[in-house]
Amino acid sequence: KGLDAAKSSALGAFTFGMLGGAKPKNKSGEKKPKAARPPELLDLQKAVSKDKEAAPRGYAPDSDAVGENLRWSLVPGYSKMAGCFCLPHIMAGINTHVVHRTAAQEGYGGLAYRERMRGPSGAGSLYGAIPTLTGLAGAAIIGLLVPLPYFSTGVRKLVDGWNPPRTQLVRDKAFAGYASTGKTLARGLGSAARDWGAAPDVEVTMHCDYDPGLGFTMLSACVVASQLAARGDAPGGGFRTAVCAVGGEALAEAMKSAGVRIAVRPAEVRSRL
Repeated sequence: KGLDAAKSSALGAFTFGMLGGAKPKNKSGEKKPKAARPPELLDLQKAVSKDKEAAPRGYAPDSDAVGENLRWSLVPGYSKMAGCFCLPHIMAGINTHVVHRTAAQEGYGGLAYRERMRGPSGAGSLYGAIPTLTGLAGAAIIGLLVPLPYFSTGVRKLVDGWNPPRTQLVRDKAFAGYASTGKTLARGLGSAARDWGAAPDVEVTMHCDYDPGLGFTMLSACVVASQLAARGDAPGGGFRTAVCAVGGEALAEAMKSAGVRIAVRPAEVRSRL
């Protein structure tokens, strides 16, 4: 807590000092003369202060829920809603905070959220148990190899030889014709009940013909930027997630117009255990 407070204090002093906040002191302890601030900085400071007053206290109503959801999202296991075993998702550490921020601003604080990665989940894979165990074994082996001498050198040489042709291929497709660079598939299951054993009520799927690393990220950024530019009324200073800045329904329709396929339907019971 002490370290977090120190970082917060330093960041606040640096940020709002630039905006004309706390006056810096010289070595003798005397305050430096106040410099004139450009009008655009004054407007930005007012916008930030106004947004801070209007925003909910804390970025999520229940900070304990954020930590619990993050911890469980990073633990592999069986998902009763998905009906299979799953691995932790690489982006869960970031996305969980974004989801909670959106939920807090939209009035749905205190939700339970899990984000995991599913591989083959049919009966032949023992409903995802084999891929999950294989992934955990691979992660354990890499963890044992990391401390060994020259491991990072070998990985760097492997990446330098394997990655450039594929990176160039994605660039050629994305920047010379906007051709498909891969596939992005996300599937969400939701339930009004907080009991993880309850059957899901709704299923949401999203498909995109661009890879999740570069293509879909760039597409999403362009869609959100175009929606904000078309509105003509910026949401003001501070931090906004895409859903809060544009609106959930408006954002979904804009993504559909950009070629992303989004479907919402009643969920089927998936659990097999």
